[in-house]
Amino acid sequence: MRAGILRHLITIERPMITTNEYGESIITWTTFFETKAAIRPLKGTERFYNHALHSEATHSLTFRFKEQITPVMRVKFKERTFEITGVLNFNEANRTTLLLTKEVFES
Repeated sequence: MRAGILRHLITIERPMITTNEYGESIITWTTFFETKAAIRPLKGTERFYNHALHSEATHSLTFRFKEQITPVMRVKFKERTFEITGVLNFNEANRTTLLLTKEVFES
């Protein structure tokens, strides 16, 4: 993999479940690791239903191989958040990780 295409600094975060003073479970996100990645948009759609506009964008993120990434984690890139929908070990060679993601738009 050419290092020049890995120009975006991303943070992979994992959920941690904690309990507040009322005994309620609260999800907080902690940093799993940071790395440089290539981000490529795949598809974007906008739909109008239930009297509201709903947007969805999918992206692929490519970076050097890292084990233990799961779809329950998320990716932060600057102020943007991506849900992980798939984790691929490209060519099963343990050299490149490819994440399929969906961007989360805050309302």
